[in-house]
Amino acid sequence: MNKTKKGFWGVFAFYFLVAFEFAYMAGPFAVYFYSVYSPVLKFMNRIPALSWMIKFFLPHVVRDTSSPVINSIEIIGLTLSILGFLIFVIGACQIYYSKLTKKGAVSGGLYKYIRHPQYTSFIVCSFGLMFLWPRYIVIFFFVTLVFGYYFLARAEEIECEKKFGESFIEYERKTGRFFPKRKNAPEQTDPSHKMNLGKIFVLYLITLGVFYLGAFGLNRLTLNSLYSISDDSSVTVSLCEIDAETMENIISIAKNDTRVNSYLTSKEENRLSLNYILPTEWFAAEIPMTGVVYRSGHKSPADYDHSRYKIIFITPTLLPGENPSPSDILSKTIGITPLVEVWVDIDRGEVIEIKEMPENIKYDGIPEAIY
Repeated sequence: MNKTKKGFWGVFAFYFLVAFEFAYMAGPFAVYFYSVYSPVLKFMNRIPALSWMIKFFLPHVVRDTSSPVINSIEIIGLTLSILGFLIFVIGACQIYYSKLTKKGAVSGGLYKYIRHPQYTSFIVCSFGLMFLWPRYIVIFFFVTLVFGYYFLARAEEIECEKKFGESFIEYERKTGRFFPKRKNAPEQTDPSHKMNLGKIFVLYLITLGVFYLGAFGLNRLTLNSLYSISDDSSVTVSLCEIDAETMENIISIAKNDTRVNSYLTSKEENRLSLNYILPTEWFAAEIPMTGVVYRSGHKSPADYDHSRYKIIFITPTLLPGENPSPSDILSKTIGITPLVEVWVDIDRGEVIEIKEMPENIKYDGIPEAIY
């Protein structure tokens, strides 16, 4: 039992630390997170067979897409995370109230319907966090964690049967393990703890496969829903809702400025380019730009000036390939080299400001989301 718990909590502790990146938007956790995981992320990013695992399958930089489904996923993830936390708090209150009042085993409240509400809360919360920090590797940890809960729950149930006997077996017949039993589901007459590890491992692999297929599908939908345009040598992505004509106009105004061209022509010929467009009032910590400071890294007010935008010109570093093309940029970029930040007034049709890249770039050298 102790070995099972130690093994489980090892997996849980790792996943729990991974989930901390979500908190960096509200506090200084990014420093902690990347100091711990940066070497691992960089190592995986250099290996083509592993680099896809640390990529994002949902938007983590852009604020708007043309897909209502993609736009609602962050809200769904946040709702599930809060719901999971509330379930945990309710279950914890029941447990500690029972301990403090010495009322014995808890069988009311949430425990009247499910035997392990604390694990249910972690499953629900972790599922929500998977949508808030949607790297492919998080899917692996989530599925592994769920199966870890299964083994730990079974071990606890065996121990409770030995301790409480028939009364606990009767309780098992009437309740679900992680979720309430279906209304018309037959009672389990003989709870069995026999298991086929081979079948469980196959189920684990199938579950991973289903989740990854779903993630690949969401990623394809995301790429098709981005507000973006491309040409023979570049891809431009907008963080806000904007039409292709306006994007082309912003790029044209920027590139027609001789000062901007001095930055762009300094790069090697035929180098691919990745550009970002966003309102001048917006910031994105994952994209190199000026003005990114504490608590403004994800600032995106809805009432921005629709006549002024900034465009960030970037040279992407792609995974090794013989003939890289613009279609490879969003799927194979493993690093970025910022060139220049240009502010454009589309009503006046001119560049209003040119900003060089800051010396200290947030998350510099750390694999981050590119859309």
